[in-house]
Amino acid sequence: MKLLLGLLFCLLSGCSLLPSLRAPVAPVVPHYPLLAPATFGGSYAAQHLLEGHAQGHDFTLQLQVEIEPEHIVLVGFTPWQTRAFVLRYDGTTVTFENFTLREMPFPPERMLSDLQLVLWPHFPDLSDWHVTRDPQTHERLVSFQDQLITRIRYQGAPLMPSVVELENIVVGYRLRIQIREAEDRTGESETGRIGE
Repeated sequence: MKLLLGLLFCLLSGCSLLPSLRAPVAPVVPHYPLLAPATFGGSYAAQHLLEGHAQGHDFTLQLQVEIEPEHIVLVGFTPWQTRAFVLRYDGTTVTFENFTLREMPFPPERMLSDLQLVLWPHFPDLSDWHVTRDPQTHERLVSFQDQLITRIRYQGAPLMPSVVELENIVVGYRLRIQIREAEDRTGESETGRIGE
């Protein structure tokens, strides 16, 4: 009888002594906060060829990048040269248009943050974030609360890389970026600023 009462009490109380059957909640991994377009310090236009691996899949994407003091525009193209998406950022609002039936492997804000981590010459000191550059290995390391989040490697001439490799260690994706036809619309080379 005592055993039966004990089982009944356990059922009525939700069996708090039994292990929870809920799926564990995955931690939210932040991205580096977006910087205003004007903080880039100039105008930039280039074609990037991205080869990546995310969520168990490989993908290839061609990207047209335009940076002006007032805005950033990214236009993605499929391997068949059809438009995949357009991402715009004016320093306040991110707008994203997807022209495919597939979901992007990561949110638009993370895509934009990764672009800034690769291209921006300097980063402000932000709470919990730390960005360092090793001039010997040409690596940029991005940490959040003392945990390494992103590693970026620059290949080619020290100040004019032709290939950049980005690895997000926590989320688990890799990008290999070939920078093509980079130009500065103000008349000075901007590719020399990358990874400084």
